[in-house]
Amino acid sequence: MGHDLQRRCEHMEAEAEQALLAAIVDSASDAIIAKTLEGVVTSWNASAERLFGYVAHEMIGQSIRRLIPADRQHEEDMILQRIAAGDRIEHYDTVRVAKDGRTIDVSLTISPVRNIGGQVIGASKISRDITERKRTETLLRRQADLLDQSHDAIFVWKVPGGITYWSRGAEELYGYTQEEAIGRVSHELLRTRADVPVTEIEAQITTAGRWRGELKHTTRDGRTVIVESRHDRVIYDGEAYALETNRDMTEMKARQERIQVLVHELNHRSKNILSLVQSIARQTSGSNHEDYIERFSQRLQALAANQDLLVKSEWNGVSIHDLVRAQLAHFADLIGQRILIEGPMLSFTPAAAQGIGLALHELATNAGKYGAFTDVKGRVDIAWACDEGTFSISWTESNGPPVIPPERRGFGNTVIIRLAEMSVDGAVDLQFPHAGLTWRLTCPADKALELGALAKTTWE
Repeated sequence: MGHDLQRRCEHMEAEAEQALLAAIVDSASDAIIAKTLEGVVTSWNASAERLFGYVAHEMIGQSIRRLIPADRQHEEDMILQRIAAGDRIEHYDTVRVAKDGRTIDVSLTISPVRNIGGQVIGASKISRDITERKRTETLLRRQADLLDQSHDAIFVWKVPGGITYWSRGAEELYGYTQEEAIGRVSHELLRTRADVPVTEIEAQITTAGRWRGELKHTTRDGRTVIVESRHDRVIYDGEAYALETNRDMTEMKARQERIQVLVHELNHRSKNILSLVQSIARQTSGSNHEDYIERFSQRLQALAANQDLLVKSEWNGVSIHDLVRAQLAHFADLIGQRILIEGPMLSFTPAAAQGIGLALHELATNAGKYGAFTDVKGRVDIAWACDEGTFSISWTESNGPPVIPPERRGFGNTVIIRLAEMSVDGAVDLQFPHAGLTWRLTCPADKALELGALAKTTWE
């Protein structure tokens, strides 16, 4: 009798445990289903009823394939095969069909069920509805695709914490792939420099919900980029994130700096030009009042020709070939016949172009009035060379009228000698032999030439 009572108690305890287990299964928020190795349903909880729309008596004894779309029936073959082998399948995302025909995104966890002898006799399946999660993931993917269309660098980071999203624009600007950036602290990865501490930026995002400013970042290959940065706070699942949008301003900043330098340079050169014009005006007036206007205008035109060439080259130097031809424009039809130009492809500095350009104008003017250009047989040879750090340029007249050295030396002589010498820290040798005037300027090459780049001429 004692044994019967003990067995009765054990049976009651087992029934209580089964009832408790059934209550737990029935109250679970996930659909819990039991099935045989043939896929026949043997258990169906309340959540399964809510998820799929079938009540228990409609599914128990039926094949689980009833829930599987036609194009996914092969999944059940794989699942039953693995369960029979004793494998556990976790977080298998798939699609199932409800009673009303709706498709439901589910995540399956399937475990083998064994008898007392350890033999697999069926499977226990937990189906979790992930439709909302999938919908959110799809929305996020679409949003990410839209963000990836932007040329700006866009990324999201947890406040405080690591990067959770890294756009294609961020990859292109910084050189880090998404795999390299995700999880990293952005300010450490990019070595952020700002006018305010990074902690202050984070504090403003937290309190004010946004921050705007200029940042300096270091790219993967070590370059420094300047970005116009916008930070906006985003709350997701109760946690704060920063949506950071950075626009590359490096080139624009460099252009602004170049413009500032050019403005200062223009201001400086304008003052120099005005001083030079004042000097030309005084010296021209003092030399001969009768042809003052004509000579003054000609010298200003020569100066303007130099300026035109400098502006075209953005003040980066002037081709010597171009300068010579510009100052001989009035005698262009003689070039190649009575005017021979010879020299390597070199460029003058702006200062050298102004000084030597005016000297060439004066030499050409004098040749047209008194020298080689007054005779149909007269010729002028213009040549330059650079050898072992010394630059030289010469003007040699021949076959013209006999040369008579001038008795008086005016401003033209000052331009040909002093102004040319001062512009390049050089020395001029001016001679008046009977056969024709010769002028030769020599100076240190680095005082006259834009070294390291060949001249870009505008003539053929």
